[in-house]
Amino acid sequence: MPHATFIRDLNDRQKLWALSEPYTYPHDHDTISLTNITHVVTSIALPLVRQIQGCDECYIFASDPEGNVTNWLELPGSQKMTTDHALVLTDMGYPPKDPE
Repeated sequence: MPHATFIRDLNDRQKLWALSEPYTYPHDHDTISLTNITHVVTSIALPLVRQIQGCDECYIFASDPEGNVTNWLELPGSQKMTTDHALVLTDMGYPPKDPE
């Protein structure tokens, strides 16, 4: 079963994860090329965004192994009303696994 392994905290809102199996964005768009994603960043919305939207949100973005976001398209699993990084990864199909 695919899973995400926690690499490190990037700051107090963002975490870097390695995916056990590459992920491919499930939609076919001419302008979007998101295949073989091996790392993702989960990110909790900034306080200003939270204030504007009126709720919390936790995003998932494709990244490189250092945690630099490579595409700002929200990946499936990103959702409002939560700040739970593990929940959004699980909903993406990559439940977190502790590093061995």
